[in-house]
Amino acid sequence: MKKSSKNIVVVYHDSCVDGLTSAWALHQKWASEPQTSVTYIPYAHHKTKEAESSILAALQPDAEIYFVDIAPRKALLNELMSPDVNGNKKVLAVHILDHHLTAAKNLAQYRPPVVAGFTPPALDIQIEENHPSASSMIWNIMLPGRATPSIQKAS
Repeated sequence: MKKSSKNIVVVYHDSCVDGLTSAWALHQKWASEPQTSVTYIPYAHHKTKEAESSILAALQPDAEIYFVDIAPRKALLNELMSPDVNGNKKVLAVHILDHHLTAAKNLAQYRPPVVAGFTPPALDIQIEENHPSASSMIWNIMLPGRATPSIQKAS
């Protein structure tokens, strides 16, 4: 069995159209790449412990984790950015793509925990609190040059 060249974990804001659409935008990014494995995990504010257990269970050292339309709590982010019991990275990279003011405030000036001799995973935090929708923000970041789908408003 051939190993995937990319291992992606997408954590999306559950019970939210923008969160689901953000996950769909990432699906559009990797749908045509057969060597990419994508796992989707819903993250709900009212079921944080359940979601975080699912996230931690899905981690692999070769994975990149994307939080879309939701940001992890600092405690979870610190966990992701810290070494495992053997001193290795838990993931290759953590990406946070959000547009909520609370995420911007909570993660302002975030720095990973310092562990001697350990280089944490890559960290990419893009929070545009003035953007009206995470999904269109994510579409523009992940699919540059592709037109954003037109959405018809109900009348």
